[in-house]
Amino acid sequence: TEEALTTMVCACMMAKIPRNEIHSDRHAMVMQDLSNANHEPLAVNMDTRCAHTTLSIWCADHEQHPYRRGQCVYRDEKTIELQTSKWIMPSIADALKGMRVGLTRFLVVPPRYAFGEKGNDKLHILPNTTLLIEIELRSIEQNIASTMQYTSDAKLLQSISTRKENSNAQLNAAMEMSTLRRDNDKLKKEILRLNARMSDVLNE
Repeated sequence: TEEALTTMVCACMMAKIPRNEIHSDRHAMVMQDLSNANHEPLAVNMDTRCAHTTLSIWCADHEQHPYRRGQCVYRDEKTIELQTSKWIMPSIADALKGMRVGLTRFLVVPPRYAFGEKGNDKLHILPNTTLLIEIELRSIEQNIASTMQYTSDAKLLQSISTRKENSNAQLNAAMEMSTLRRDNDKLKKEILRLNARMSDVLNE
């Protein structure tokens, strides 16, 4: 009915889900970015060891709407170990893929991608509960010994600029050395030519 559709749209707007993502499939996971971090060069990829996040989890209030936030069961800063899968749901791992530092992402997670039929006693999540999850990516650590942990693009760009300057300096030095060698070879040839000419003159 029109009244039910209006209630659904309002509930989705409260959960910050755009109208074009409203659907009735409760078995599919929905993701929506709540902020913009397109200019941040750091993003979660295959080399990311862990992600430092601010994580909030709500149980969905199905009596109102599957996108409406019910009881908040978790809200804290959380470091997520991506390569060891320690304290991580598949849905969170999927949501973090490609996320840039500073981005906030909202998830509607059906039970099959959350805690399923068992639920979670520690978080007081009942079996077959749909979860609403909000993830803010604060910083990441790459799985490379020489990689520093950056929290903003300014530090990363400064590092890239420094490496580029060092590389350019080495290239310029190599080019100057090559030029000096060529000039030295030319000078040796000219000296040999002059010596030969002087010998010819003396012999005459």
